[in-house]
Amino acid sequence: MSNTEIDALLHCLDGRRQHILDALTGLTDAQLRRSVLPSGWHCLGLVKHLTLADEHYLFSGIVSGEPLNFFPEGPNADWQLDPHDTTKSILAKY
Repeated sequence: MSNTEIDALLHCLDGRRQHILDALTGLTDAQLRRSVLPSGWHCLGLVKHLTLADEHYLFSGIVSGEPLNFFPEGPNADWQLDPHDTTKSILAKY
């Protein structure tokens, strides 16, 4: 992959990240954790999912060719918050 292609991918990823972060700006911790669907989905879980699934899977696995150990914790584990997950830690990883 050329530097031009890598730069284009990183630019696209940065724009996507910023779009998500802009959509969450101004929401409180409680609002970010509030379930908005019967499935239990919530905004902070979406950000965790995007961090783990999209960024880890797409960039670590597909682009760089690293072996994937895709969510050994079980189905939907990427949407669930662990007790140590804070809004700050989730957003920082993203």
